[in-house]
Amino acid sequence: MKMTSDQAGELIELQRLKVENRNLESKAKQLSSGIEIDSRREALLAKSGELNLFRSAHEELLRGRDRFEVDRDLVDKRIAKDKQLLTQAFTQKEISGLTHELETLASRQSALEDSELELLEKIESSTTEQQLIEADRDRLDLELEAHKVQAREELGALKAIHTQNLSQIKDLETNLPEELLGLFNLRFARGIAVGKLLRNTCGACNMTITSTALSALHLVPDDEVASCPVCAAILVRA
Repeated sequence: MKMTSDQAGELIELQRLKVENRNLESKAKQLSSGIEIDSRREALLAKSGELNLFRSAHEELLRGRDRFEVDRDLVDKRIAKDKQLLTQAFTQKEISGLTHELETLASRQSALEDSELELLEKIESSTTEQQLIEADRDRLDLELEAHKVQAREELGALKAIHTQNLSQIKDLETNLPEELLGLFNLRFARGIAVGKLLRNTCGACNMTITSTALSALHLVPDDEVASCPVCAAILVRA
């Protein structure tokens, strides 16, 4: 089978384009599968779930603060009332009873204030933590949307290169002899179809060719197709 040096170069370029398109198709398939997007979406959902649980706990703290405020208000009103009654008391028994009750209420008031202060510290800490979780959730949301845009842009770019390569492949295949192209396609379907002969090494399989086989290759005319004795790829001899 005849093959000119120009045709040999066209075969190498044809192979390069076909290999590149195969890689582009693999990458496009990976992008289209949405595996990365699904992974990011799951991370976002998990963070949103964490935020919802944290918000529920935070709201319970706020309700506890409201209950403390109601209890403290009741105690304050009771203290004010007993102090008013104390100014109107006449008997020692009334004075003693009101004084004891005021002491009890004062103790209760102090306990409520201490507990409320502790709760307010928890609320402050919870608020800060919630803000951090919200920021993390927002970051994941933005990253997800950015990745969607990036994936669409990359997919568009891959398709554009793939289409351009197909056009060049068609032109090359049109210029090549049918028999030579058929041999190339047969070899390419099994692996690397064409490779340069680099001294005694096949550029397709990177295997060393024995001196006997190499001598046989040198006997093949320059305008005839020579094949690697190891992988059967078409050899391009300089």
